Amino acid sequence: MPSNLQISLKKPAVLAVFSVAFLLSNFALAGKKDTPHGCHEKEKQFYGSLKKIKEKLDLTEEQKTKLQDMQATYGKEAMKKKHHEMEQVQKDLEELLRSDASDEKVREKFAALQKIQEDFAKTRFERILHIRSILTPEQRTKFKNMIGKE
Repeated sequence: MPSNLQISLKKPAVLAVFSVAFLLSNFALAGKKDTPHGCHEKEKQFYGSLKKIKEKLDLTEEQKTKLQDMQATYGKEAMKKKHHEMEQVQKDLEELLRSDASDEKVREKFAALQKIQEDFAKTRFERILHIRSILTPEQRTKFKNMIGKE
């Protein structure tokens, strides 16, 4: 029967193996362009919903103009650029994990990836707030019902 020390040493090792396997599987999925995943799929849904917002919320011309202006700040091309940057950092991290790079370099790359993911999520959140600010109370109610159903 294994001692408590042996069991307690095995748990972190098993956890580490599963963590690395999870990270690598995410990188593999992220590299497949035809696989719906994470933020790429959400971006498709969001831009599809922008069309639906324009159609279903009966926006005024002024609201449509404000929504169009939003595209300059939070537009599809800007988000594609951020997404591409995130994918590149994920690839770099995967390479570091497979190499003999120091733990410090791997941690730095992981921190960079976390920062990009945080910025990406924050931008998506800010877009939603911006859209809400354009809408009337009645339109907001309809918008709340649309979020997440796309």
